[in-house]
Amino acid sequence: MTTTPQDKATLDAITREIAAQLGETEEDPIRQIKRAVRILGEHRVRTVVARALDIEAAGGLMRADGSQNRSLGGVFFILMRDDVGRKDFYRIFKGGHHQRPGTTGTPTRPVPAPFDWATFGACAAQAMSEPGEATTVKLTVIGRPGKIVERGDVAFVALRSEKVPNEAVAEGRRSPCRGPGRQAAD
Repeated sequence: MTTTPQDKATLDAITREIAAQLGETEEDPIRQIKRAVRILGEHRVRTVVARALDIEAAGGLMRADGSQNRSLGGVFFILMRDDVGRKDFYRIFKGGHHQRPGTTGTPTRPVPAPFDWATFGACAAQAMSEPGEATTVKLTVIGRPGKIVERGDVAFVALRSEKVPNEAVAEGRRSPCRGPGRQAAD
């Protein structure tokens, strides 16, 4: 069923039912569900809901960071995002606001100058003046950085950790920097 403006009451009822089934209570997700039903039709949206329920019944879908399973609504929106074309994606998830890069009205972002490595020492010293604390180091740093020094598209932060270096340092694959809690990757 593709709804039309005269079916507003029906569209609202379908949206409320699907949102409740997915456990969605906030305005933005409910608006996206409503746009999906209006643009794609009730049958197609309910098909995606059924797929989300199947995934949930089979153990769920982990978040990208692996920290926990996505909510049922989160699984639905991932499936919906992957199921629709670019035009419908913008109509559903961005409320129809889409401009192609380079078209009139698109703000242009200045290209930063390449980092001047001759300034590395000064940037590092400036960042070390207010170090934060690293709680976990992977490909990203999770913690609270202190001072952040930005130079073009490069950012410097100084972090310290009271944790014992991991086995990569102990095995010699990485060497620790001088000082307690300081490490550097080779």
